[in-house]
Amino acid sequence: MRQQQGITLVELLISLTILAILVGVVFPGFQGILARNNIATGANSVLLAVNLARGEAVRQSDPTTLVAIDPSDATNVWGPGWQVLTIAANAPDIPCAAPECLRQFEGVSDALTLHSGVNFVQFNSRGGLAAGVPVLIDLCNPGVSGVRVTI
Repeated sequence: MRQQQGITLVELLISLTILAILVGVVFPGFQGILARNNIATGANSVLLAVNLARGEAVRQSDPTTLVAIDPSDATNVWGPGWQVLTIAANAPDIPCAAPECLRQFEGVSDALTLHSGVNFVQFNSRGGLAAGVPVLIDLCNPGVSGVRVTI
């Protein structure tokens, strides 16, 4: 009797079929994980900017402003990115220039929208909202639930 080395064509085809079925079952679930991860990353980036602006306002005892870079798209006001400015203004400098601009943040991924009714948020020297009214920012991914950041 001859001893077999390696695998036969039938064994290879069965293995590939099983692999294809597993990929077909796992891949849709992986897409959902990626979508939820994008939402979490975007929300964390917004919160980082809010905390930076608030902290700098207190540290410098001077108002700071968190402002959308390109608010021209009414459905995605904050999507292209945002800046933290040390001046009390609602118009960003592009590109972000020191000393007024503390940091410029990249926008969210193209699959997400970041919307609010305002295009800037100003913090007073005590770290509170200058307007005194809470600001809501909605981060959405079509087909997947989004999050609302309340400042």
